[in-house]
Amino acid sequence: MERRAAVISKPLALMTIELEKSKAGDVLIEARATVRSPCSEAIPDEKQSLTFPGVA
Repeated sequence: MERRAAVISKPLALMTIELEKSKAGDVLIEARATVRSPCSEAIPDEKQSLTFPGVA
């Protein structure tokens, strides 16, 4: 399985995007965002996944 990841960092947010492609041709995109408020209190991670079946 091919896997790629990118991390985007800003002062108050960290976002991780992962792209996976299976041998069957399915594509999975997973994005996670961690946001920190100005008072340094972490907001729970938000995670979303999308799957596109059979994308070449």
